[in-house]
Amino acid sequence: MISADQVANVSFFLIHPNETVRDMGQGGFKEIMAAAAASFGAGSNRELMEKLTGAEVLIATDLRKDPKSDKKYLQLKSLSVV
Repeated sequence: MISADQVANVSFFLIHPNETVRDMGQGGFKEIMAAAAASFGAGSNRELMEKLTGAEVLIATDLRKDPKSDKKYLQLKSLSVV
């Protein structure tokens, strides 16, 4: 169950030897920065991350299954500041 005071951290592989992993990580990071810029106005990544710190957000996630194994990965689908 999700509560209003729940805290979460999200990380992305921005540098990775596997090109697919790196592209997925960079794409996810860009989506979060675009959502932050839409809510807070344009700014540097650092400025937008500072504004997101402590912000109340609504996220949608999905589980992605690795076709080569039984591993499942949490995938961020969207983020909006409420």
